[in-house]
Amino acid sequence: MTTTPTDTPPAADDLPDLRPIIASDEAAQAVEEVLAEYAKSSDTSHLGSLTDEELVVLMGGIEAVEPVGQWYPGLGEHPQRVSRATALRSLTSREEVIVTQDAEGDLSARVSRRLMALLRMRFEPVGLSAQSMTRQGPSWYVLRRAGDLWLREVVTAQGFHAFDLVRLDDDEELFFRGILGLLDHATASSVDGLRQPGGGAPAPGEVMTFLARQRNVTQLALVPPGEDAEPEACVVAVDEQGGTTVGTVEGDGLVYAGTAPQDVLERYRAWRGAW
Repeated sequence: MTTTPTDTPPAADDLPDLRPIIASDEAAQAVEEVLAEYAKSSDTSHLGSLTDEELVVLMGGIEAVEPVGQWYPGLGEHPQRVSRATALRSLTSREEVIVTQDAEGDLSARVSRRLMALLRMRFEPVGLSAQSMTRQGPSWYVLRRAGDLWLREVVTAQGFHAFDLVRLDDDEELFFRGILGLLDHATASSVDGLRQPGGGAPAPGEVMTFLARQRNVTQLALVPPGEDAEPEACVVAVDEQGGTTVGTVEGDGLVYAGTAPQDVLERYRAWRGAW
C-alpha cells in the first residue's frame, strides 16, 4: 500500500491511536537501545521534554498523562482543541511523529524511537511520587524503574514535563532534597501532635494556619518493590526558617510532628535500599 506524508497535519483528535505502538515489541526494543546507550554514561542523561498537551495528543487522553499542570486542564473545550492541534504541529515539525495517508485517505503514524522509548518507560509503575506545593504553585517529581536506571519525570505548574535517566546516587538524593525543600540548616520544628482528620472532613483552622506558614509542602509516596507492596505515604512540610514537620498517616487522618530532616532522608534511603 502506498503512503505519503500528509500535506497538512491532521486534527489532533484524528491522530491514530498510538498506544498499540507504545505497547509493541518494537517499543520494548527501543527502550533496550536507549538504556544501553545511556548506561555508558555516569551522568544524568536528558531524554527530552513534553508539554501536557503534547502528551495528551500522544496518549489519547488526559487520564493517561497525569500528573498534569494547571494550564491545559483550565482551558475550555475549544482552547484545548486548539492547543492539541498546536502540539501535534510541534511534534511533527520535530519529526517525533510522522503522519502518513494512504490512497483511501486513512491516516497512520510513526513515532521516533527516542520518543517511543520514553513513552514506553513512562508506562512503568511509579516507584516514588512527590507533589510539592509552594507559592509558585504545584510541581511533581516522579521516579519509575528503567532497567538498572530510573526515569525521572519533573512536572511544572504550567505542565512542562522533563524526562531524565538517573541513578539513585548522592546527586539524585541532593535533587530529592531540593524537591522537598530540605535546606542544609533545616531542623525539626516545634510542632507536636497537630491532627488533620480524614474522610473528607475539612481541616481544622489550626492546621490551615500551620500549612499557610510553610514554604514547601510535599505529599510523598515511597513504593517498595513487589506487586502487592504498600506505599509509605507522608507529608513533609518545611517553613521559612527550615523547620521540618512530617505528617504521618494515623487512622484515616494525619498527625503532624516536628521531625529531623535526617529522619526524612533515612526513609528515602531505606526505600532506595529496598530496590
